[in-house]
Amino acid sequence: MNQPKKRLTPLQAIRDKCAWSCWTDNCTEITCDLYDHRVGQRRFIKGLTPLQAIRKHCLWCRADADGVLACKVTDCQLHIYRSGYTPRSKHYWV
Repeated sequence: MNQPKKRLTPLQAIRDKCAWSCWTDNCTEITCDLYDHRVGQRRFIKGLTPLQAIRKHCLWCRADADGVLACKVTDCQLHIYRSGYTPRSKHYWV
């Protein structure tokens, strides 16, 4: 059956991205902008909200703001949050 996927919250998206990238809960990449939020809980050690951390990570990945907005990697868990805000439209599903 084709059921629509549940939209992830920013913290859940970070958690999934980290689990996919590191394949473990014992991530040691402390320089990553997502590191403080990897366990799916709010932690503000670097002073970044989850959405700010996602935006910063996407800027690192795509090198500039134009690259982030033009990103075609739709299977990335962070894709719908790449602009740094939560989409309110019903058609945003991961």
